Amino acid sequence: MIRHKYVPSPKEKFIYLIDIVGTCNLRCPSCPVGNYTKDEYVDSGRSRGMMSVEKFDQILHKIEGEKVAEEVIIGLYNWGEPTLHPDLPAFIKKVKEYGFTCNVSSNFNLVDLDIGAIVRSAPDFFRISVSGYRQEVYQQTHTKGNIYMVLSNLHRLRYFMDRLKKEFEVEVYFHLYRHNLDDVVQMKKVADDLNFAFEMDMAYFMGLGKILKYLDGGALNEKDAQVNELMILSHEERTELAWQHKDDDCHARSHLTTINWDGSVALCCATYEASDTIANDFNQFSHDELQEMKYSHATCEKCTEKAQHVVAAQEPKHKLAEIGNQRIKELMNQTD
Repeated sequence: MIRHKYVPSPKEKFIYLIDIVGTCNLRCPSCPVGNYTKDEYVDSGRSRGMMSVEKFDQILHKIEGEKVAEEVIIGLYNWGEPTLHPDLPAFIKKVKEYGFTCNVSSNFNLVDLDIGAIVRSAPDFFRISVSGYRQEVYQQTHTKGNIYMVLSNLHRLRYFMDRLKKEFEVEVYFHLYRHNLDDVVQMKKVADDLNFAFEMDMAYFMGLGKILKYLDGGALNEKDAQVNELMILSHEERTELAWQHKDDDCHARSHLTTINWDGSVALCCATYEASDTIANDFNQFSHDELQEMKYSHATCEKCTEKAQHVVAAQEPKHKLAEIGNQRIKELMNQTD
């Protein structure tokens, strides 16, 4: 096996995923926030909270000083839901003040969301993730969510963008499962009518700790097994496809750093357990020190040995698309 060692090099782009909120309002079964049982959550050592704007500013100040890439992208999310933070517009504005690219990803499931304030702050990219057009479909994989609220917020988003004359990229991102293929056309029509981009990808099971235990021979609990069966391609199929690329370096460690709501640093965007925290304070370690910690971490080695870094990157894209499209055609033919 090829073992990669961290070597500092200039980059065109580097991404920081900063979880300004340490929890989510939904319990999606393919996400660890939703699929960890109460006991698993306690064992994970995760904490919940919200980052202060002051702490965020300190983090951005350090990022600015290190200048590790020509373009720095700040994503205000990882496992948490950023719109839960009452100061989300202030975070977006702060990113723009530093001259960084600002990305937001949301389930858009808050009834009293101040969309006008978000639009005024004008992030560069705003993604809304969905997994259905009908509530009976959507609620299966966006558990505790309400698609009518999402649709309402999408229309309000377009209203405020037009009224305030603010344009930025908005993407409706459809998670493909076996149960929701009939909803794709209707959801795409909503996006088209609102002049928003529409993208879709096959969903896959997370987080990394649970996956590694499963690949080591552990059994999925009943709910997790049911979710795996909902996937267009099972996790086993994805791993088999990824295997030929397992010696490739991992983009999530070479070009991305994940920061938790309390300023601690996660090993990567796919890890959920507190044991995979590599530093308690992002500001206390240089970029190169943090990169060295990633490349020397035992979980990182185990993940790459099992090609899960390739799975998480949704690679190899051409082969995934080819086999995924064929599987989708087969599934659609079964329902005709």
